Amino acid sequence: MVHATAIEAFLAAKVQIDNALAQLMAASEDHFDTDPEAVNWSDAAQMRRIADEIENIRDMALGRGEYA
Repeated sequence: MVHATAIEAFLAAKVQIDNALAQLMAASEDHFDTDPEAVNWSDAAQMRRIADEIENIRDMALGRGEYA
C-alpha cells in the first residue's frame, strides 16, 4: 500500500486485529493447547504476561489507564 489512504491503512490494521483476536479466542477455548491437569508455574507466568499485555492493548485502544 504505497499510496494508501488513512482509512485504507486503518481498515487493513482492523482486519489484522480481528484475525488475531479470533485466533486468540479459538486458542483460549482450547486452553492454549495446555492440559489443565498438567499446568505448571511456567504456564501460569506465561498466561499472566499475555493477560497483562492484552489489558495494556485494551487500555490503549479504549483510552483507559495511562492512555486516558
